Amino acid sequence: MFRAISIIKKKEFYSNYNFLIYYLQRIPLIGKLFKNKAYNITVADDLLFIISTIWHFIKKIFSKLLFYGIFFGIYFINLRKILNDFGKENGYKNLENLQNGDVLFYLISLSLFLGVFAYISHFYENTKENYLYIKQMKMKPREYHLSLFFYDAIIFILTFTIANKILFLIFRINIDVLRILYFVIFGYSLRYLAAVIFLKFNFKSKPFMKNLNIVSWICAAIVFIASIAIIFFIKKLIDFSVLYDVKFGILGILIFVISTYLALRRDNIEEVSYRFLNYKELSEVNVKEINKKNYSLSEKKMSKDEKDFSKYSGIEYINKIFFYRTLGVLKKKLIIQGIIKCVVLIGLAVGVYFASASNDEKIIKDAPKLLPLVIFAAGYLLFNADFFIKYCFANMDYSLLKYSFYRRKDFLMKSVKIRMIQLLKLQSVVFLVLIASITSVAISLKFSAYNLIMCYIYAIVSLLFFTLHYLFAYYIIQPFNKDIEAKNPLYSMLTWFIYMISYISIIFGSANQYVAWGLLAFCIIYVILGFVGIKYLAVKRFKLR
Repeated sequence: MFRAISIIKKKEFYSNYNFLIYYLQRIPLIGKLFKNKAYNITVADDLLFIISTIWHFIKKIFSKLLFYGIFFGIYFINLRKILNDFGKENGYKNLENLQNGDVLFYLISLSLFLGVFAYISHFYENTKENYLYIKQMKMKPREYHLSLFFYDAIIFILTFTIANKILFLIFRINIDVLRILYFVIFGYSLRYLAAVIFLKFNFKSKPFMKNLNIVSWICAAIVFIASIAIIFFIKKLIDFSVLYDVKFGILGILIFVISTYLALRRDNIEEVSYRFLNYKELSEVNVKEINKKNYSLSEKKMSKDEKDFSKYSGIEYINKIFFYRTLGVLKKKLIIQGIIKCVVLIGLAVGVYFASASNDEKIIKDAPKLLPLVIFAAGYLLFNADFFIKYCFANMDYSLLKYSFYRRKDFLMKSVKIRMIQLLKLQSVVFLVLIASITSVAISLKFSAYNLIMCYIYAIVSLLFFTLHYLFAYYIIQPFNKDIEAKNPLYSMLTWFIYMISYISIIFGSANQYVAWGLLAFCIIYVILGFVGIKYLAVKRFKLR
């Protein structure tokens, strides 16, 4: 088992190393200093295992500090203000005197239990890279997955304990590190037990596991909302401190022992993992085709109806026929995502309506400043066009990029225009629901006409910005190879950079309106530069990888 863990960590080390070298080579001038060298994994290397484990350990601590420190420590700081105001209005001393650290302690403790629901099947997730790697190294799949169980458990328990201790010190919560360790062992043991119980279900079909994941995330969301709502009924925070005790640490160890025994007795661990990979398809087709199946369509699914497109020519003619024949299938693939987005938007609007009944002056005062920025950041999820561009690449561009005429400057500009219009049509329903939700929130919180118009402007800007962002990134970078894998890291990094700008603007923009206006200016400049980039760079960059 130690050999399996060593090989796994060595693989991760070389993957990260090669990615770093690949990225550094793309830097002008400096990139020439880095040799084009990629290492192959052959046998386990104890030194690399130690280096990779230390790096993984530090990265986990840093990521947890970043996530909990920003997400809980700053963004959810508003929860304390809401509870304080609620306590003052109703005379509840427990809520009136809450400090930032109290709420942080509550949310961090709660998050460990939420993970029990959110990651039921996390232990068995698989990818084609892992599948090929196991085959290449001649490892037993059962040994591979069991090794990951134990390794991840140890890393999680240690890093979560250390990260929480640091956060508690920052927020002046005096609690012994051993007590934190006891709680983490107990909380994670429940997650581990849930993963083992998960093995007892029937896994004859992949949709079953997909549906189970959806249900588990819904359960996690319900628990989170209920844990916040219950505060207003019991008039105080749930006391998680009783779980930070040696008795629960011992109980957690017993649960670990029992779970490990049950896991070792089960003989379907690799079967469950293969189901995530869709092993049946893997045995029938080439591994490289698996990713393409998510975006490709068969001839029988395309529309056979005839329509006259003789008034169009060139790239317009090709795109018109393509979207006419395939748009129905594309809509079916996106309809579930659209329904979920609309339900969430409607749910938030309804929640704000009921919350506004308290007439909290602070919420009414801060909401007009914060909501436009939240709307813009939400566009990252609401108007994500990643699937659309991969769909176009797999079913049209990949075949036509072999011809030079397809990369003509005038053709590219027309193609961007056509696809932008198609994307806006596909996203129109979600956009209209967003506008309706904004209107509902504005009425509930008594926005002025100016603030309502600003929200509408940010919604429109968000729609256009994220729609064009994905098209710009696709045409200027074109990161995909024939297997629809993003080989250029700039594509992912640029999208992540845009998301971070959106997120940071929420934190600072609510207190400084110059940030909000600066964000609008950034969007306008970005769109202009995007069209310039397509005009002058896409001719050289838009090609097969």
